[in-house]
Amino acid sequence: MDKIVKHACSNLDILQFCMKKTNYSALTVLVLVFFFWGFVAASNDILIPVFKEKLKLEQYQAQMISFAFYVAYTVGYIKCK
Repeated sequence: MDKIVKHACSNLDILQFCMKKTNYSALTVLVLVFFFWGFVAASNDILIPVFKEKLKLEQYQAQMISFAFYVAYTVGYIKCK
């Protein structure tokens, strides 16, 4: 009966699966970078009124902060292209 039934995985296949190197450190760095990137993007709208008050900016000057932030996305995209 054992000769008729063939296993899908041999012991060698299981050993090779267990010995595969994973790159969890790179995944962790990627997740952290996107977390902080999102945190800064979400904080941008909250910080604009604070900058406006503390730095005594006009409305258009305060909105240039947001404009510069999104222009940086565009420049980064074009540079990586």
